[in-house]
Amino acid sequence: MTQLIDLSNAARVYSRMSAVRSNLISNSDILILANSILEECRNKMVEIESNLVYSTGTVTTVASTPSYELPFSHTGFIEGGVSVSGESPPLREVLEEDKVKYGVADGITGPPTAFYLPASGLFYPLPVPDAAYTIDIFYWLPLTKLTAVSGGGADLPTTWYNIWDRYVTKRLEYEFRTIFERDTSSVAMELVGIEAEAIMAVYRRGVRKRRSRSDFFSVEGV
Repeated sequence: MTQLIDLSNAARVYSRMSAVRSNLISNSDILILANSILEECRNKMVEIESNLVYSTGTVTTVASTPSYELPFSHTGFIEGGVSVSGESPPLREVLEEDKVKYGVADGITGPPTAFYLPASGLFYPLPVPDAAYTIDIFYWLPLTKLTAVSGGGADLPTTWYNIWDRYVTKRLEYEFRTIFERDTSSVAMELVGIEAEAIMAVYRRGVRKRRSRSDFFSVEGV
């Protein structure tokens, strides 16, 4: 388990900061920088749909009930990642105003084929379900922000398997050098290689496997 204090101390050494300058960067400053860097790492993993930043959950519908509270926190759903359990076609995400064409106000119900997420955070399948359906949802995990440099609240995400530790250290060094207007060119070059290594390690941990579905070779009417 890695704590932020370990990485920030290493970054101070690598940036060759004097004790006087080192004290000018407070723990609050380090927290702001570190959380920003961790969000950056998370976004890089979202881009390649890494297993490390998404999870799955379910919602069970009730006949004639239009909205549902989600039993998990999320930062959005994976594209094509919402479907009725046991069925292949994913539910389409639509706009809230599209509920008009699904007859929500008219009391029309049926098997869900779409959904929308209003600002309230509730989940609305469309049309309004006519029975109990289990809906599988692949969603992006939010980053749990660090709240301390050491001790409780200072642990980097354990589910990332320390993959990004070197990158976070080097990015902190880069930020320290930038703050004190020192040359960052060599650090920037190192970051390219460290990021590439981290991405390869992420790939080895697994990414989402998409299923290819096409009607190109199907016979009309069959």
